[in-house]
Amino acid sequence: MESLKELEINKESEKEDIVIKIRECSNADPKYKLALNREKSFEGCPKPFAPYVSVLAEAGFFYHQDYSIRCFSCSGNIALDRHDKESMQRLFEDPWINHAFLFPHCDLVEQVKGNPYILRALHRGYRLKGVMTQDYVLPRPIQSTMQCHVCMQKELQVVFVPCGHVCACGGCASGPDKCAVCRRDILYKQRMYLC
Repeated sequence: MESLKELEINKESEKEDIVIKIRECSNADPKYKLALNREKSFEGCPKPFAPYVSVLAEAGFFYHQDYSIRCFSCSGNIALDRHDKESMQRLFEDPWINHAFLFPHCDLVEQVKGNPYILRALHRGYRLKGVMTQDYVLPRPIQSTMQCHVCMQKELQVVFVPCGHVCACGGCASGPDKCAVCRRDILYKQRMYLC
């Protein structure tokens, strides 16, 4: 069952309110696990979406229906006012930050971006009272062993449970139901943080 709630976003820098209708559903849509399928869902969609199709699909969204997009993972739905092009553009400038802000419990956002990113998204618009700084010396990254075995571009970010294999970045891990290494069923996927 879907529940509808309204959320008011107040961006301090612009002193302007944006009202977005949000529906949160309990089930994910497996046919949109692949970004390519999500991109195809935007074929024939209204013109304002056209420049943002690839970034929206990468952020987990597919075109659902009349001026609305939905996340394939958390089923979070964003219905937009077709007459307010400026609000749509602001919302789509960085779909990941808006996805994290509107649906902070989305597994996809947690896997791809991580909890620190979600916390920053939730606290955007607030003024900092102070910043603590420290110098850190970071070790050199290990290139080949820490690279996603699927896309070969991003670093490893997700552990498959129960087998424990780490072989994919957050984006590539969102698709498969079986581990690429041992072919066991994946019960759940856990974001991994390296120290």
